[in-house]
Amino acid sequence: MQRHAGPGNPAICHAMYPGEQRRGPAGCKQSAALLQSAKEHNMPDFIYQVAIRVAVMVPTLVIMAALLWYALKSFGVVGTAQTLNPSDMRTWPLNIVLAVAGLFAVTFAIVIVAMGEGEWGAAVAGGVAAVVTIGLGPMLVKSFAR
Repeated sequence: MQRHAGPGNPAICHAMYPGEQRRGPAGCKQSAALLQSAKEHNMPDFIYQVAIRVAVMVPTLVIMAALLWYALKSFGVVGTAQTLNPSDMRTWPLNIVLAVAGLFAVTFAIVIVAMGEGEWGAAVAGGVAAVVTIGLGPMLVKSFAR
């Protein structure tokens, strides 16, 4: 009769957890229990993944949005209107442009982590982030305009 593969079988257990040979089968069972517990509670991993992506994306998008805004301002395309129109991005001041860029980055990070890495992940996350930003951007501008 062959024993099952897993934490109860010392040979398999020591292959899975090489550092547990000195602790015997009880140490192997503890390691397996800790591993199973970590797999069941994947919410901290979700938060960690979102935080890492936000830490990279927000500064990058904010810097690029600021550079683009200043470049377009030098050509007279943005920032020249006296009144703020929420539906016309050319009238938005720099602080609102940066807030909307941050909103896009955070939304993108949340969606891509929730979907997981895949062939269409970036496309779907970019589309969802664009729709959310286009929908919430003018509302954000209205709240700043008051």
